[in-house]
Amino acid sequence: MSGPLLARASYEFMQRIARFSGVRRATMARARQGQPADGPLPTAAADPVQASASTAAMLADLERDGLAPHLRLRPDVVADIQRWADSSPCFAYENPAHGFLPHQRTQAEAALGRPILKAVYFNPEQGCAAMRAVCDSPQVHAVAQAYLGAGAQLVSRQLWWTFPTDADEKTRKKAAHFFHRDIDDWAFLKFFFYITPVQAGDGSHHFVLQSHRPGWKQLTVEGFQKKRWTDEQVRRGYGAPAMRELHGPAGLGFAEDTFGLHKAQSPSVHPRLLVSLVFQRNDYHLEDHSHLRTQLLVPPVAQGQAA
Repeated sequence: MSGPLLARASYEFMQRIARFSGVRRATMARARQGQPADGPLPTAAADPVQASASTAAMLADLERDGLAPHLRLRPDVVADIQRWADSSPCFAYENPAHGFLPHQRTQAEAALGRPILKAVYFNPEQGCAAMRAVCDSPQVHAVAQAYLGAGAQLVSRQLWWTFPTDADEKTRKKAAHFFHRDIDDWAFLKFFFYITPVQAGDGSHHFVLQSHRPGWKQLTVEGFQKKRWTDEQVRRGYGAPAMRELHGPAGLGFAEDTFGLHKAQSPSVHPRLLVSLVFQRNDYHLEDHSHLRTQLLVPPVAQGQAA
């Protein structure tokens, strides 16, 4: 079996087994053996990511709740990523043939013939030095290694927009705007950073505290399958106090075990620009965009010029 086929087979096997909480916990415990977790996070001024808690405190939060909201990006880093994103093509629904500049979204929607809820950047760390610096952050790597063990690998570097639009339910489900669990590896951790301010109506991220360790009863209700769940279904299962909505200024960051139930809220007021970094024990090479051939939906026009 060739490398790509073997990686795909390994990934599909993992997806069937890794949904069982005991298997995931055993994997993480084994990976952490002999690893100290009580040191302070690095605080070098050059690090683009700043933390308000130690490694041990963040690890405790992740263990207990699945969420550690103690990170932020330096303002200059936020500004650099925003500036690069404003002047670089993003791609509607991850389609490399549907590129447009963010301020040309109206024209892109007309060319596409449908509203654009989500648009991504391919390989943003290659074009944006600030994004690359976030990927290399000692703060981020320290937390990832504390949670996943020394073998934690950064396997995905994402930057995307979600726009206020009248998207149908099918589109919102595909964009993960209903509660769901990720099953990306035997053990994994994600970091999110808001590049735009996020308040109610701006596409806030939601997480259900302590849902990253579901019991047999919860998994039985879920049917051992990847599903989408409504707010009301989650409220009945976990209670309203467990449902955390994350608001904050540009630069707000948090680490999250997204095996726990989570979702993005579809924006209704302002668009949201978000950085996501994914750490795993294994890299299945599912996001290789190095050979993509991209094209634009509309001719690029600099912001401020007539379209």
